Amino acid sequence: NITSVLLEIRKKFNGYVFLVDGFSTDNTVNLARKNGIDVFFRNNHGKGSAIQKALEIANSKKIEYLLFFDCDQTYSANDIEKFLFHLPSSDLVIGVRNLKSIKPFSRRLGNIVATKLINLALKGNIKDSISGFKGIRVSSFYQKIHENGFVADALICVIALNNKLKIEHVEIEYNERVGKSKMNLLIGLIELFKLLFSISKILMKKL
Repeated sequence: NITSVLLEIRKKFNGYVFLVDGFSTDNTVNLARKNGIDVFFRNNHGKGSAIQKALEIANSKKIEYLLFFDCDQTYSANDIEKFLFHLPSSDLVIGVRNLKSIKPFSRRLGNIVATKLINLALKGNIKDSISGFKGIRVSSFYQKIHENGFVADALICVIALNNKLKIEHVEIEYNERVGKSKMNLLIGLIELFKLLFSISKILMKKL
């Protein structure tokens, strides 16, 4: 997927693009470099560790805003412009998917449950907490994400609500992924438990 995704991004975005590699054993790194993309390597497994690494890189390069884009062709670079419009005045911009496009049903249900939990606990109005297409103000999230797994996507929303940050939502296109997902029911339940634990710690501090 990497070449197709990078070519699509380049058509819509002329800023700095970099790749955080997740211990890939295929030709991803070589193809990224062949396309002129800087590649960085994270220290641990899990999407959260990739987000932490991306924040670390952005902070070191004094990049003010960071846009996350998965390399599985689920998202469309045509939507990048929507994020760029809102980011200068926001701390977090969330790409909102059509729920019916999220498959299988177990993943759709997990997203609904996680989003409702976050909104109920923190009195928020998040529309798609697990969306992997997000734009953030680096200074608002740097060194605040401490989970390595998929739960980091939802924790970005938790951090934003808990710190009363400015949040915007944009509707995005969402397609079926190309390639096999690492997510399964067991991992989903573990990540949901991590989310509950993180929210409970925040609520206990407020009591």
